[in-house]
Amino acid sequence: MPGRMTAAVIGFLFFWVIASLSFGAEVGTAAEAEAMVKKAITYMQIHGKEKAFAETTNPKEQFIDRDLYVTVYALNG
Repeated sequence: MPGRMTAAVIGFLFFWVIASLSFGAEVGTAAEAEAMVKKAITYMQIHGKEKAFAETTNPKEQFIDRDLYVTVYALNG
């Protein structure tokens, strides 16, 4: 049975690597994430906390892009 388990794990890892490479274009970069955070901060400064919170939780709005999204936990850092 250990041989089957090893083969299953290798098969899964192979599938995961191929899937990751296939969907690689769907992933935002660190620079894009940083730009989105700066955009959210600017939005909050202009429109206020309440409107910014509502905007960041709206799935059809500007703070969601592929696998990137803004989440606010607290404003005190």
